[in-house]
Amino acid sequence: MHWKLPALAAAGMLCLPAFAEGASAVKDWPSYNNTLTSERYSTLDAIDSKNVARLKVLCSFDTGEQTSFQTGLLEVDGTLFATTEHDTISIDANNCKQNWRAHAEFASGVLKVNRGAAWLDGRVFRGTTDGRVVAYTAKTGKPLWSTVIADPAKGESVPASPIAWNGLVFIGNAGGDNKGVKGRMYALDAATGHIVWEFYMVPKAPGDAARGTEAPGAGSHSATSWKNAKGIPVTGGATWTSYSLDPAKGLLYVPGGNPAPDFNGDVRMGDNLYTECVVALNLDSGKLQWHFQFTRTTPWIGTRSKSRFWSTPHIRVRCAS
Repeated sequence: MHWKLPALAAAGMLCLPAFAEGASAVKDWPSYNNTLTSERYSTLDAIDSKNVARLKVLCSFDTGEQTSFQTGLLEVDGTLFATTEHDTISIDANNCKQNWRAHAEFASGVLKVNRGAAWLDGRVFRGTTDGRVVAYTAKTGKPLWSTVIADPAKGESVPASPIAWNGLVFIGNAGGDNKGVKGRMYALDAATGHIVWEFYMVPKAPGDAARGTEAPGAGSHSATSWKNAKGIPVTGGATWTSYSLDPAKGLLYVPGGNPAPDFNGDVRMGDNLYTECVVALNLDSGKLQWHFQFTRTTPWIGTRSKSRFWSTPHIRVRCAS
């Protein structure tokens, strides 16, 4: 069997004269879902129904890795940013040449994935399999800070692409399919990595880790929604994809993952809040504003969040002539 090495997926760059002339109007793609409010729509019109058939590969970048590749590409000022489980990569979007590559050494996770980074004020942020959030200088890849928000020994990791705004980085932990792992959301200071607040997506119990200031009312409305059988700990509500943010309303929208055990809801009766929910949190404090649950006592793995971006085995920049 022939294995292809992951490389960067079709980036949709054009080499048309109209593109070069209107370069000042080109809009960046600085986060997983483009805008803070997750509008994955581009107003660029250099590629249209008349020339799309003439797209061709301009260049490609091979990561040199043989691994899962689920990164959502970022583009800022002509630079692409991509991630693998261990590496963060900056690439010139015009010729696919590597600007810099930062490697972090740690034990690989079971899934060996990372779903992308976020860009804000000249910094690039991402999560890691070993439970950290890290920041790099976007121009050089210089490490700036590293903050632990999850415990890999318990099966926790941080694969989701963060979302960054107004000096804050928002991200949560994954691993809610593993017994006893509880989903949490964090706001971190973008300049220092300091944890500003922590919100437990499911009831917090004595002895649970506290890594930052607890958000007001976190878990207070959800404890009675779990009626677990003896010996079955509250588990789930983790996040493994990105988030949405409304600056005007001051709200962060979090897609809460499934409860666990995944396939046996009989041992965890009740609504199991805030799993399978969209949870709205105050951006500054993390205080719960409201929630909406899509499915109660889910007997399968899932989350009602937006779909993930699956890339092809190569990153290619395409050009239309």
